[in-house]
Amino acid sequence: SASTVAGADDGADDDDGGVVIAPDPSGIVIKTRLRKRDANHILLVRRTDEETNGNHAGETIHDAKVFLNICTHPMISEPGPRNGLDDEWRLPLSMSDLRPCRDKTGRAALAADCILNPTVVEEMHADAHRCQFVCDLVVQCATKKFGETWFGGLELDRRVTLPKMRYAGYVDERTGLPLMPEGVAGRDQRPVVAKQRVKRNGGK
Repeated sequence: SASTVAGADDGADDDDGGVVIAPDPSGIVIKTRLRKRDANHILLVRRTDEETNGNHAGETIHDAKVFLNICTHPMISEPGPRNGLDDEWRLPLSMSDLRPCRDKTGRAALAADCILNPTVVEEMHADAHRCQFVCDLVVQCATKKFGETWFGGLELDRRVTLPKMRYAGYVDERTGLPLMPEGVAGRDQRPVVAKQRVKRNGGK
């Protein structure tokens, strides 16, 4: 019989020090926004006029896109029953911190990486319903992690799109910091996928 799902598990209650890994982008990127509400109108951190060339100043989190990169690494455990219960399914994952980035039009956006076991992404590529299901869990997990600290209690919209892109929010290989807009950085930047510290037990 089909199992019901208890939800995603980002292991936030278990800090074992972890290990730094370089995840592999899967080519699945979730694009969403905050669900708008009249209250709690929070400003994004603004760059200087020099950095933005005077464009898009005063953008808000309400206006910003949020990209959630689905990545893989074998250190993350495979899905399975929760606490030995066959009717509850858990999805081990590791969610990075949010970081600033730019969308393809140059507007301020936010990105985070969600690392899953490679078998999960194989299933997502093979089954559109499975892909939609896992994406929904990832969005809920991101809301849980960032809702209070970044979004003032707002939730990410679960009506998402999957743009044709490999990865959003590359970082500089030398510094590990988000890439600066072209013309702002004083030297060449080397875009790479962000490294992430994950639990040694793979989210078990």
